[in-house]
Amino acid sequence: MTTTDRRRHTRVDSINLLAYTTFGNDKRIVSQGMGRTLNVSESGILLETHEAIEGSDHVAVTIALEEELVFIRGSLVRSIPGEDGTYATGINFFEMNDNETAALQDYIRTFLALQEAEE
Repeated sequence: MTTTDRRRHTRVDSINLLAYTTFGNDKRIVSQGMGRTLNVSESGILLETHEAIEGSDHVAVTIALEEELVFIRGSLVRSIPGEDGTYATGINFFEMNDNETAALQDYIRTFLALQEAEE
């Protein structure tokens, strides 16, 4: 399923494992953990974790997109507690190289094509 709204890019609902590291203003590691994406776009993700991601503006995530590992830096938008003890955290991307951008775009394009074929 795709979700569109005011955002610049189409979001696709997609479950992908990821690892994250958060950094303080002094560039030291604040926290590390694992989670999964709930949705992905070219400019950000919504991820689910069992720990709140807070106390940091910068987050580095490594996302497993099929057979590719994509390393992206982003900024924390919000972290909202869920009723089941998990947290939904929005991250806007601000740094990725051309290969990572291409892998993310390919993943989203393939996901959308598969979705259209099912309809």
